[in-house]
Amino acid sequence: MSDLTRLYYLLLVANASYLALTKSDNQVENYCHLCTRHTMCRYPFDDVSPNCKNIEHGDLDPEEIISIVNQHNLRRNFIASGKEIRGNPGPQPPAKNMMELSWDDELAVLARRWALQCVLSKDECRDVTRFQVWQNINILNIDTLEINTNSLNRIKLHIKTWSDDVQNFDSAEVGLVDFAEDNRGPYIGIAAGNITLVGCGRAIYSQGLRERGPSTMTSTSSSLSFSGSSAMASANPQAGTLKLKLARPRGNKSISSLVGDFNSVRGHRLEVLVCNYGGIDRTTPQNLYEDGMPGYCPEGLTNSPRYKYLCRELLLYNAFC
Repeated sequence: MSDLTRLYYLLLVANASYLALTKSDNQVENYCHLCTRHTMCRYPFDDVSPNCKNIEHGDLDPEEIISIVNQHNLRRNFIASGKEIRGNPGPQPPAKNMMELSWDDELAVLARRWALQCVLSKDECRDVTRFQVWQNINILNIDTLEINTNSLNRIKLHIKTWSDDVQNFDSAEVGLVDFAEDNRGPYIGIAAGNITLVGCGRAIYSQGLRERGPSTMTSTSSSLSFSGSSAMASANPQAGTLKLKLARPRGNKSISSLVGDFNSVRGHRLEVLVCNYGGIDRTTPQNLYEDGMPGYCPEGLTNSPRYKYLCRELLLYNAFC
């Protein structure tokens, strides 16, 4: 049985657990102890928010989960290889210890709960007892896309948008990133070397979005994204002029595009993908990843058999043998 087939059946079990967890609120009290503004504390029930109009569905099926994990790892493998030449400035250095990502049920439940609120920004708190959590959000205006927009193609677009934020990233910052900063771009979630887990949630709806943020910029776009604790957006220019109140970019760096007041797209279907990543450490600035020979995995880790330049835990590797 191939690695991909094993992963598929493993995720079948994970997805069943993911759906079961969405129906249980036994952990709500624990989340409230982490912070009173925690998403699971504020929204203890797995209900669709009144903000969401004409919602279609939100659950990710096993094939979509596999695609999310694979697309993240393909992007991380490319960065680790040293082939990413983009940046502000670039190129990006290779990584010697970038970890392969795997799916996490708890992170997915939190992401799904926030996606079902249909709020056009990141949430305020989504940490878990195990670690602190990074968040990326991307929104597609489905009706303006000019390609085959089945769900797997849209997943690729979501993750590509985050990866393309590298064009705003200074390669010198690989040596020191403050994960507590309020205005980091979504590339951080794609490229952070020590992150090992990802869990995502999705919602598709038509209107009823709320806005937050101090400044307003405009662009023509069909996609926008937010990350970490920011309202920073990056997008692929396409049809439709949108406006959004968003945070200002750090220093004199530009934001590739910012979009907003979704009253201008009433009647259009929007798809939001929320992905949570663990774990991160906001207590002190640290390397985004270690610069060095790709795939140089430290003791206790082994090279991924599928993603040449990524590392994975030995226990995870043995589970596929």
